[in-house]
This record gives sequence, structure tokens and C-alpha cells, in this order.
Amino acid sequence: MSTHPSPRNLLAQKACLRAIAVVGRVRDPAHLVNDIGGWPKTSHCDAKGVQFEHTSSHRYWRIFTQRLAKPLSLSPVYVDDFAQLQTPDYTMADPKQHVFALSPIDMLMPRMHVPKLLYFASTAKPATVLSNLQAALALTIKNIPILAGSVSFSKREEDQKGSLSVQSPYFIAEDIISSNDLRNEYDYEQLRAADFPTNGIAFDAIAGNLFGKAADSAPVMIAQANFLRGGLLLFFAVHHCVFDEMGLFNVMKVWAAHCRGDIDANFVGPQWFERTPLMQGAGTGRLEDHPEYGLSPEGAIVRPTEDPSAFYPISENVDSAVFFLSDESLARLKSAATMPVPDIAEGKADIAKISTNDALTALFWCCITSARIADSTNSPEKIVARFAMAMNGRSHLRPPMPPDYCGNVVLIAKTASRANDLLSIKRTCLTKASLLVRKSLNVVDDPYIRDVIQMVSNVDDMGRLASRRRPAIEHSLGCSTWARQPYYSLDWGSTIGGVCERVRWRRLKTDGLFIIFPRLQNTDTSRNKSGGGVEVQLGLRSDHLRTLMKDPLFTEFAQWRCN
Repeated sequence: MSTHPSPRNLLAQKACLRAIAVVGRVRDPAHLVNDIGGWPKTSHCDAKGVQFEHTSSHRYWRIFTQRLAKPLSLSPVYVDDFAQLQTPDYTMADPKQHVFALSPIDMLMPRMHVPKLLYFASTAKPATVLSNLQAALALTIKNIPILAGSVSFSKREEDQKGSLSVQSPYFIAEDIISSNDLRNEYDYEQLRAADFPTNGIAFDAIAGNLFGKAADSAPVMIAQANFLRGGLLLFFAVHHCVFDEMGLFNVMKVWAAHCRGDIDANFVGPQWFERTPLMQGAGTGRLEDHPEYGLSPEGAIVRPTEDPSAFYPISENVDSAVFFLSDESLARLKSAATMPVPDIAEGKADIAKISTNDALTALFWCCITSARIADSTNSPEKIVARFAMAMNGRSHLRPPMPPDYCGNVVLIAKTASRANDLLSIKRTCLTKASLLVRKSLNVVDDPYIRDVIQMVSNVDDMGRLASRRRPAIEHSLGCSTWARQPYYSLDWGSTIGGVCERVRWRRLKTDGLFIIFPRLQNTDTSRNKSGGGVEVQLGLRSDHLRTLMKDPLFTEFAQWRCN
């Protein structure tokens, strides 16, 4: 077959993809010819199955779609150093040499699945929705083969001890996504009226069976379609050592495109997975320079996948709440945080660089610190309040990583202040805290990231190296943001419910952790009664949360939305 397909062959390939898209609607693949109007004469297809080849100028992207064994059961995908992507015949044994190596930064992520909960208003039959999700996921695996693999310690002798990789066993779409019918128990309209509370549905009922379990081998992806009366709650989780937030959203983008029938989606490129620029470190790489990471004791049992509580401790005296900040209040907040302050060294130029995100995180840092020390017997001048935020380091590298790179480029920006400077009774605390946050982000430059990579390379056993539990010490606060990902403009097609109405996370039971959710659009007030803005989910000790919700500075900008 020609290395560069002709236009006629490309037409044949599109016909083959259409066949895959409709396979979930027919009992016999032999009948697919009637659904698509016959195979083009130039294609390498027959009435019993599908086979085509497409090769781009990049060495990664050779994709074969083999014979379909049964509806919705596309063959698993094997990855051989990602030099070639191919799907072997069902008769082929699982070749153990097919391994996709992860980068040093991948190894530093919490070894757990990161979940997303997406709410859709949908009246389609559950069987139709599940069929659409499974068929679209099968196509997504063709675009992103590592989704089908498992995360475990590398079996290759040449890899550093304790390295993680994506390898066998491999799964098909039906194995990855399960379903649960909750229509007799939960009503979508009632959940919507309550602003989709994080405790509205028992988490164990909506999460996939494999989520949250320590394991020596775990699937890269876990999903579950939860059917509600009048809607759908889609649970979706990927292993954090394979994808960061940007990568997770890219997977969703491809899956949504196939759900809505956009079989010509061609935005997946080799730069999504090219980890080579992140494999080489520089600098001294001393572990003590990066206290957010630590080594497990020698002899301790470490697994490629841990229970999330290993990284985010759970406490029964912690409550979870979701707050809303409108676009108008965010604008006022940024204005307040960029007011000149006489008693600080930074000038107008530094203050002008404060972003809305800096101001938002500063508000939470100041007001949570004030709530925590309200009942403390220690003087605020003696208390050190620490703040850490997960940040996207793609643009901080030289040269920058592509913005759509799917692996991890997550670093931790760290800062600290005496609690006396963060007290919310002093409005100037917003400017001071915002400047500290901005400085901590600027520290994470190319030399810093290379030093982190070198630190990983210097460790004898990478299996012992991991992120410390967060938040790690008293008066510390941690933050992660999804605000820039356009979840609310991602169309999943009419069967699923179009654009999701709300993104949620599991109920937070970790003291001092907050997540900034994707920005809500100001275009559909019927779905979002308050208009545009952002929601922030916070986990905080119950008594401190009650104090926070009475803070005049906090309530000036943030309003409670739901638990």
C-alpha cells in the first residue's frame, strides 16, 4: 500500500470509520454495507470487517483497524515504544514488549486516578446512550491507544528501577466503561435545583468499580455512565501518572467528537505524546530543594496505583462546600488586589502583573488563614501559613512544550507568609498575598523544571519517590485549577445531552484543599442561574468553614452555592 494515501483511499478510510461508528447499531457486521451505502472499490474493506492504513509524516501515526469480532468490541491496542501504533488480530497473544515509557515528571504525580463528574440533561434511553459512549470510546482508543493500557512498574531491564509505564494488559471499550441505572433513586431536576451538590449522590454508586483501589496494575482509564431520571452523570477518570488536566481534557475532546459523530476529527497529533523534551534534566537535582516530594521508607510497600487517601488524607470533621464567584465579583476582586499598598516594596509594575487567578487564590488563602487562627492561642505573628498550587509548566520550558501535550507538566508553586500579613480584616492582605502567589509561579522556570527532572534521575528507586500528602502540615493550603479548560463549550452530541451542565469532583474530605472548576459561560442563564463566573470547591474543617462563611471580605466576593 502507498505510504501516502490517495484521495480515493482517504474516502475509503472515512467510509471504514463510518462503519465503526455504526457498528453498535447492528447485530451483524456483514450488514454494515447497507448502513454506509457500499464499500468504495478502492478500499481494503469487505462486508465482514474493516481494514485500512493511514500513514502521516510523523513516525508515530500508523493506525490499523482490524477485523471486528463483535459489535462494540474493537480489538485492543498495543504500543511498542510508541514508534508504531497498531491493533493486532484477536488471535495474537499479548506481547509483553509493548511498553509506553512515562517521563520523570509523570513519575512524580499522585499514583491515583483523577476523576471528573459531568452532568448532562438527557432523555435518551440508557441502552442508546451506553452504546454511543462505548462505540465513541472505541474510536477514541484508536486515536489515543495508551487509553487501553495499564499502569504498572516497567518490565524493561533498561528502565530506571521503579519506573512506571503503560503496558499490558490492554482493554477494549466495553471493559473500560461500565454503567449503573439510578433512575429510581435520583432525579436530575432535583439535583439541578440544588446546584448539583457534591454529596447529592453516593460516590461509591457512581464511580467505576476499580476506582480508588491500590493495585500493582490498573487501567489507564475508568469510566461509568450513571443514568438518572431525566439525565446522565458521566464518571470519567484517568491515571494521573499518564495524563494531567490538559491531557484529560484532550481525551474528553476526542471522545466527545466521536460521540457527536464527528468522524473527521483530525486534531490528534504526535505532539500530544512526545515526551522526549522532558526526559533530560539539568542542575544538581537535590531532593531537599523540592520538599513537596519525598521518599518512602526502604522496604515500604509501594504500588503503581494507590488509594487517593494516601495523597489526600480524609477526615470526618471536614466538610465540603462549593462557592460561586461571578464575573462581576471576579473583576472587583482583581481591582481590589491590584490597589497600591504603601508598606510593600513592590511597585506598580509588579502589582499590575497580578492576574485574576492570583487574586482568587489570594482571597481563599487570606480568608481561610483568618478562619483557622480565629480560635488559635498562638500569635498570628508566630504562625506561618503555607500555600501550594499545582501549575501548568508547559509555557515555562525553553522551548515551550506544545499546549496540547497530554502528559504531565505539572509542578508545584510554593509560597509562605506570616499569618499576620494575611488577616482578612486588613484589605491590603489581598495585594500582599497575590504578589506572593505571582512570585511563586515565576520561580518555576526552565532551570527549575530541569532540576526537578534531574532530581528524579538521581533517585536509586523511583518507586519510592512520590508527592507528599497534601496539605502536609498545619496551616497549609493546596489548590488546583481547571478554570481554563472549556468543558462548558464541549458538545457531546444530542444522544448524550449536548454540552454538560455542570462539572463536579468527589466530595472533599481533606482539610485545606480547594479546586477551581471550569469557567461557566454567561450565555445560558437557564442552565446557570447566576450567569458567568467560576465555582470553587473547598474542603475545610467544619468549624473553620462556618467561620469562613461569616467573613465579610470573603462573602463580598464569594457566595455559597451547595455542599
